[in-house]
Amino acid sequence: MHAKSIFAVKKWEEKPYEKISQERRIKNIKGLLFALMFCAFAVSSLAQTSSWSRGIQILPISCEECKSRALNALKAEGYIIENEGGENNYDYYYAAYKSIHSAVITCDSWVDGKTWANIFVASCIDNRDGNIPGAERVRLQERMNQSSPGEQFNSIVGTWTWAFAQSGEPQENGKITFSADGTMMWNGDNSKGKWEQNGRSITLRWDKGSVDILTLSNDGRTLDGTNKDGWRVKGTRN
Repeated sequence: MHAKSIFAVKKWEEKPYEKISQERRIKNIKGLLFALMFCAFAVSSLAQTSSWSRGIQILPISCEECKSRALNALKAEGYIIENEGGENNYDYYYAAYKSIHSAVITCDSWVDGKTWANIFVASCIDNRDGNIPGAERVRLQERMNQSSPGEQFNSIVGTWTWAFAQSGEPQENGKITFSADGTMMWNGDNSKGKWEQNGRSITLRWDKGSVDILTLSNDGRTLDGTNKDGWRVKGTRN
């Protein structure tokens, strides 16, 4: 038996990284409430109760990739999406249900191009066997560890035209060469550093101490993001 809940998670104002932890706590509570309230509306006349499970992952992917994986994970496990929302650049959630289960997956951007993924599952059952929602939650987590179907990423090895600006549209300023051994050099002042790639999430760590967090476009032709001081940074493959 299943029934759609009437609980909706409210969209909140976007804030910078230092305030995300507070937003995450609020979202986690809302996600759990959504999952638990499912039973109240679905089986109120059957003397059943709810049992729930929560899991958390720190994934080396962008929030955008986390969103894609969350949607695919829920659909692959047979869930029907009931609600979704958030701020695309920093956070997002999907709320879904199937049979006796209700699930919420939240994605929250974190530092170094990583993303927190919270998974809540509540099951309407006649006992408090946590293994039932726990098994659902584990399956969803396993799918969150998998790349989205058809997801292909290009290596950034090669030479890129580089641009950056403190505000406004980035202006071209030299070229960066990314080598296969994980090193890089900008010909503007011969600055050197190391680069890391996890899917479309790119992290540039310069020897001088600066860090750039970028996302590779779907076609593998552009990089876009910010440095640790908030400057807009953009690269175009040559």
